[in-house]
Formats: sequence, C-alpha cells, structure tokens
Amino acid sequence: MVQIPNEHPIIVRNFRKGDVEELRKLFVLCNTGDGSPFQEILKSNLKDPISLICYSLFALGQYLLIPALANLQAGRTRAILGALLSFAGIALFILVRKYIRKAVMGFCEEAFRTDLKDVNEHYGEGNFWVAEEVRHPGSRSHIVGYVGLDYNSNSKAALEDKTRSTAELRRMGVSPHYRRRGIAGMLLRALIASAKAKSKDATLIEPKSGRLEGGCRRIVLSTSDFQQPAIALYRKYGWVAEKIVVSRPLGVLVAALKIHYLALSLDMET
Repeated sequence: MVQIPNEHPIIVRNFRKGDVEELRKLFVLCNTGDGSPFQEILKSNLKDPISLICYSLFALGQYLLIPALANLQAGRTRAILGALLSFAGIALFILVRKYIRKAVMGFCEEAFRTDLKDVNEHYGEGNFWVAEEVRHPGSRSHIVGYVGLDYNSNSKAALEDKTRSTAELRRMGVSPHYRRRGIAGMLLRALIASAKAKSKDATLIEPKSGRLEGGCRRIVLSTSDFQQPAIALYRKYGWVAEKIVVSRPLGVLVAALKIHYLALSLDMET
C-alpha cells in the first residue's frame, strides 16, 4: 500500500467488487471532464475542416443577411438565403460537437461492456488498482484514480510477442479534481512493483489467455495525442515510444487521432 501525506491521505489498493458504480462514474468523469481527452478533442475540433466549413457558411450567411435587412422589401430573397446559411453553419457545428460527445460516451459504455464489466474476472484479482481518498472516521472515502494491468491483453504488441511475456497497462485515470497530487505516479509505482514481483514468480500469474507462463517482462500501453501529460508521465517512469499510428475514427473532416504506443522493460530500473 502506497500513501502520501495530505489533509485527506490517498492510498492505492486493489479493486473491490463494491467499487463498480464509483469506478463507472469516475471513468466517465476522467474521459469527459476538465482536461479530459473529450475536452481536448473539442478544442482541436475548432480548427478542423468541418468547423471551417461551419464558419464559412455562417460568414456567408451574415454577408447576405445583414445588408438585406436594411432594405427587407427589396432584398427578401437574399435575407432568407442568408438566414438559412447562417442557421446551417450553426446547426452543423452543434451536430458535429454532439457527434464527438456521442463517440466519447460510446467509448465509455463499451469499456463497461468489456473489460470493466467484471474487473476481477477480466484482469484477475490483484491486477487492478484504485487510488482512494481516506476521509476522517465517519466520513465516506471515495475513489479518485484507477489503473489496470491486463495479462490477457489482446493488443497487437502482446499477441505478437514471441517470448509470451508482454502485459498491457489499461484504463489509467485520475479525477480532474485530484490531479497534481502525485496520484498517477502512485498508481504506476504500484503497478510496476506488482508486475516485477510476479515476473519473479510466474505462478502468481494466471492469465486466461494462456500467455505469460514465464512471467511478465514487458508492459505496453497505448494513448492518444490528446493526452500529452500522460505521455510525459509514462516516459518519466521508463516507458519508451515504439510507434505512432494515425487514424480517423470520426471521419476525414475531423482531426486525425494519433495513437502513441509505448513499452516498458521490467529489466530496467524505474
């Protein structure tokens, strides 16, 4: 157990079944709240081609509408066209933003249909950690962060590892209300320490996939370009970049998503 001093101490412990609902709420908050990938995507979207089209439609509409309003009788058709174009620009912009939000919420829902549906079943007991703020006696403690180490990873890096010794770090998150308190580092240290201990004793690892019978020697992870602070933190703890893959899950008119793939060798000192 790791602990740091504060008004309300933070501890890192293993996930319990009773944490499910709190984890669900925190997972959505981490992915949609302040400083989240969703917020960063929305900021980036302001410069996307689709947004430039929205701005152009609105500007053209205003160009037609404003002069026509001065002489509505003579410029009725122009005023109507200008109003329609202005409305189209605003409506399209709002629809794109709603589409982005729907995609992010879909990602959150998918997580709880897959690995987070039954955390201990998927990750195995002792392979998913939460950071908990410990309140004073009589007050309810609550979860402020989480991370998992997936020994059953279906990631390409894990499946292609011929030594069968690769696990995947997944679902790393810290509440936006508790950042800059070293919580993410606490979670990473707990995960790395556990992985190193289990790499020395392969009998502690019981993956459903049948891999890692020789222990874990390497931890991979993937994260997006919209999570630069997380990438910097991973590098601080020894992860090194392996590749960047560009995809466009939201279409060609929305910013490309750059996925960073990093790996940590447990043979290295961290």
